[in-house]
Amino acid sequence: MSTQGSTAKYIELSTRTYALIVDTFASATQSRLDYWKSVWKITSRPYASTAIGSALGENFDRVSELTNLTVSELHSRGLRIVDFSEKLLAEIGKLQDSARETYRDSVKSNDSTVAQAKDAATVSVNRFKHREMPANPVSVSN
Repeated sequence: MSTQGSTAKYIELSTRTYALIVDTFASATQSRLDYWKSVWKITSRPYASTAIGSALGENFDRVSELTNLTVSELHSRGLRIVDFSEKLLAEIGKLQDSARETYRDSVKSNDSTVAQAKDAATVSVNRFKHREMPANPVSVSN
């Protein structure tokens, strides 16, 4: 794969990872808002009666509703965290593979460039060696 192809793949994977993070954050925020909306509905409901016994029983019912709601929300958050972690780790693995490919392609490209320079230098040295030297070279000395 070319360096440009590897880079394009890396950018696409980065974009997908970013989208995963944004979607998860938006989903978590929406879920948190829905949870607090439900909590507000339960706690702000007017009492049916002002009798102490009735109010006490209704308080226990509300606490039970809030507990069930909270346990359900925590369970849902846990599942979302696990799902997000699995997806994120998969995307990170793909990003690492892409980065490794890009690095490998860069090294191959550099090796090729160095080999071409070496070959050109060898040709130049060989030309210089095979040049005819004059019978009486002039030398300068101090």
